Amino acid sequence: MLSVSDQANLADEQYALDAHKSKADLSELANEFIKVHFNAAGHVREVLFRKAADSDFQKHLRGGSFIPAIRYANGWHTPAKLNITVLQDGSGGVAQLRLQGEFDLPVPGCRPGNVDYRLTLIAGLPAIFAVGEIRYPETERHDLIKAAEPALARLIDQNWQEVAPLPLNMSARASDTSPFRVLKRNYFGVDSEYEVDYFQHSRQLKNLDNINNHITAGYVAVRGAASGVAAAMDTTRLANFAGIPLKMSSHGVGYQMRMNPFGTYHGNQYYQPTWGNRQGWYAAFLAGQQYKTAASTYNGYLSRLSVMVSFFDEQKLSAGLKASMQAFAYPAFTKGDGPARPGSFDGADPEAPRGLVALYGSENGVPGMFFHWELSRGDARAYVLRVGRSESELKHTFRVANDTSLHAPVLPDQSAWEPGQDYYVSIAAVGPDGRESAASAVTVFRPQEPPKKKGTNVPVWLQLKILLNVLESYID
Repeated sequence: MLSVSDQANLADEQYALDAHKSKADLSELANEFIKVHFNAAGHVREVLFRKAADSDFQKHLRGGSFIPAIRYANGWHTPAKLNITVLQDGSGGVAQLRLQGEFDLPVPGCRPGNVDYRLTLIAGLPAIFAVGEIRYPETERHDLIKAAEPALARLIDQNWQEVAPLPLNMSARASDTSPFRVLKRNYFGVDSEYEVDYFQHSRQLKNLDNINNHITAGYVAVRGAASGVAAAMDTTRLANFAGIPLKMSSHGVGYQMRMNPFGTYHGNQYYQPTWGNRQGWYAAFLAGQQYKTAASTYNGYLSRLSVMVSFFDEQKLSAGLKASMQAFAYPAFTKGDGPARPGSFDGADPEAPRGLVALYGSENGVPGMFFHWELSRGDARAYVLRVGRSESELKHTFRVANDTSLHAPVLPDQSAWEPGQDYYVSIAAVGPDGRESAASAVTVFRPQEPPKKKGTNVPVWLQLKILLNVLESYID
């Protein structure tokens, strides 16, 4: 939270109002500056803000804000229902609601995730504090990537496309003449901004699926034609060098913006108006893995986040608001000898990790087996892999601590892997008390050289286009 002096900066410089008590119930979280309304499913319906006590509340965030969402197999999914609990009703100056619920995806074999968020308003402060944990749903992984590079190989589910753990759906609009502006700070403490006006170069840039051109050293703000939203991240909880991507969509004569703290967006690449026949673009897109979505990395994982959301009507961020966001992003802390307070999802017995894959390859010129797996659910301190020549006799044991990969040049008894021989492997997680979880299903593998890395698979239609353009160039 903010220090007393920073609270004074935020309240005195920008708002300077007498404090009134906050309130919290099952349908509303409010103080004198902000109102958050909820529907019967526990989802945010709207967020209203006013700068002064004698002004009217105006909508600054649309429905769905603060509620996690996943785009999977071309469809957006959110928790069906979140249960709201009043933790503090506002009578003491603090209003706090807890939002909890299961998060599932309509996919066979999916393990539901969980959401546990707390939204807080403090009397006299025009900011929402969102703190919590999310365990993302876990779907089965069947897609092997990087098979020709065993050190990097992974099993993933490619149906994951976009993830928004704490979306902020701005109500502010922008136009061709008054575009959105992104206000940011870099790691040298330099404030700067840029306009999202790419549509001036091409009308095909009116909808931008993923805007991530801004460093997020503590906070980022976006301003529309009349108002703006600022988000700061508590870097002691979770931080990212470019952690708040944006998505802009065109609606009639205006534009809308969504902010996505700690999430990932994906979609159409930018249209480059300087290109000629677009063949270079197509070739780059086919070859470049950086153009793929990162959403599958969220599959089944746990995130702990803490975000401060503020609103402003000025063209620029005030000095007080900047100072308060920086104070939230880089808070003071104390260090003690006692254990840290566990999170809601901590302390559970570890489970056998998923996504186990075994491939033969070399590391620094040394051949051997690569094993990769996902983090275990629960409190896992180590992993045990058991390998054998038959499913019923897994007599070789590898133990790995603080990692989810292993390169084994030889078996534990120093015998060599036999090319072409079938081996069997299972994996278990080890808890803090030394007990092992139940083992995973047995996977069969065979040590053999990986397939040679192929060049880009150029579609026939693109080959024909290239050939046609070459012929045209000779004719010209």
